[in-house]
Amino acid sequence: MTSQLSMTTNPCLNGGTWQDGKCKCPGGFQGDFCNDPTCKNGGTWVNGLCLCPPTFQGDTCEDLKNIVEVKNVTMNATVEMTTKVDVTFSEDLKDPNSEAYREFESKFQNKTRQIYGHIEGYRGVEIKNLSQGSIVVDYEVLLEVTANSEANEVVENISKILATALKNYSDCSFCFNASATQVKNVTVHDVEEGK
Repeated sequence: MTSQLSMTTNPCLNGGTWQDGKCKCPGGFQGDFCNDPTCKNGGTWVNGLCLCPPTFQGDTCEDLKNIVEVKNVTMNATVEMTTKVDVTFSEDLKDPNSEAYREFESKFQNKTRQIYGHIEGYRGVEIKNLSQGSIVVDYEVLLEVTANSEANEVVENISKILATALKNYSDCSFCFNASATQVKNVTVHDVEEGK
């Protein structure tokens, strides 16, 4: 029947040609009658479908999947807070370049490191402003958290831990006013490649 078929009709589909008793398929098609598309990008034709490698998709594995592999990626976050330190405010504390300001800043950073240092993601504090009322300290706690879909929730939880930790601190060589300690704002920043 094959020889009779070759003389009378072309059984090949999709532009294939009948030669030497079989279909010669054009690019993009395969199979006995050129009826199966050729799978691209390493895909394999099985049971009427292209089985694609993990990074490709589509009827013939022609499309690259939108996959982003995330390794060692972190997000920076800040928790804006305010607290009071029961120390007399002096005019020198208005000037960030003064010796009094630098001394207070050093003590504040050391104490907050003792209080917050055990909290996952803690990277330090940055004083934004000092003002009267004992000493009112507006500051940011700097954090680094893993970049994932739960990052905002993680930072919100850390902000609660930060407020509680400062309120529970009891060393009065540098007394924090627990009732004046509060979280003002929480911000998760852009993704950065980890080291």
